[in-house]
Amino acid sequence: MDLYNADNLTDYLWGASLKSVKLTLPLVTKAQKLFYQQTNLTDVKLTLPKATECYMMLSRCIGLTSVELELPNCRMAQSMFTQCTSLTSITLKLPKAHKAWHVFI
Repeated sequence: MDLYNADNLTDYLWGASLKSVKLTLPLVTKAQKLFYQQTNLTDVKLTLPKATECYMMLSRCIGLTSVELELPNCRMAQSMFTQCTSLTSITLKLPKAHKAWHVFI
C-alpha cells in the first residue's frame, strides 16, 4: 500500500486487521472512515498535517483504548469515535474543527 504518497485515504484501511498504528502522513487531505470498524485496533498515534476531512475516522473501533491525533487542519471531525467504548486515553489536536458534532457518540 502506498500510504505515503496518497492524498485521499477515504475507507483505505477498512477491512484490514490492525492492532497498533503510528504514522505521519504529510500529503493526506481526506481521511474519513480511514480505520472504520477496525475491531482489533488498540492504539493509534497519527499525524495528518494537511487532512481537512476526518469524520468517522475511528468509528466502530471497539477495542481502541489509546489515541493521539494531531490534525491541525481538520475541519470535519463529526462522529470520529462513534462506538469506541474502550477508550481510556485520548490526546486530540483539532484546532480548526468546526464540524465536530457527535464526536464521542
